[in-house]
Amino acid sequence: MATRPRVKAETNRTVAIIGCGNLGGCLARLLVSSGICDKSTLTLVEHSESRRSALHAELGIPATSELPATLKASVILICVKPQDFSALAPVLRALLRPDQIVVSMMAGIPIQKLTAELNQHGKIVRTMPNLGSRIGASATVVKFGCNLPKAELQHVKQIIESLGTALSVEDERLIDAATAFSGSGPGFIYYALEKLIEIGTSLGFSPAEAETLTQQTFFGSLKLWIDSQLPLSELRAQVTSKQGTTAAGIAVFEREKLAAILREGIEAARRRAEELGRL
Repeated sequence: MATRPRVKAETNRTVAIIGCGNLGGCLARLLVSSGICDKSTLTLVEHSESRRSALHAELGIPATSELPATLKASVILICVKPQDFSALAPVLRALLRPDQIVVSMMAGIPIQKLTAELNQHGKIVRTMPNLGSRIGASATVVKFGCNLPKAELQHVKQIIESLGTALSVEDERLIDAATAFSGSGPGFIYYALEKLIEIGTSLGFSPAEAETLTQQTFFGSLKLWIDSQLPLSELRAQVTSKQGTTAAGIAVFEREKLAAILREGIEAARRRAEELGRL
């Protein structure tokens, strides 16, 4: 993956990250390394003492265990678990100013609920990143719940795009769909790859050999798709000769309705995302 160019830090833009676990910690690192934020303009809030210490040691930014009495950040990123939002909301809404932008990175919680819990706050953005954010390669879906001035919109986009590729949508229902599709997607892919390695081992390869073959097969297939820009159907046809081995395998997948099983799993994840928003 190409290294992202550094951008000039907006000295008049301050950012607060509430919840510095996997996602929040990644954001802090990427915002600093990309130059989007200067260390002096970044506020980190994290309950875990070990995480606070680790971030301080790595980035040189002191993190606090509680929200400061005066939250000066122009953009506030909420990266806590959705189950923890109800406890955070009363504290946050007491500190919010009308000009501050709140960006939710929590699964399931709709803009309507965020707005209501934060005392009808007018500047809400809802996003759904995925695990690729750890290396700046996330597939993030974004819904702007407000019309932001151009400069503020650009700043929020810079923050979100520090995680990887961002897709803006008009229909908020697509955020729950993204939670199930691209948000849970890495877990589904890893699950399938685990099973492929197990199958490779059962065919006689050592676990290490099966892992190497699985990694390179997946990587090579994905890279060819991206580099060639050919439709998946055409690439599949290139490896599926009539009455050949690939055709025999795909016939089983069709017979066992693999596509329906995948859809059922993703639909279950989508329903769970909606349930989290009602907690």
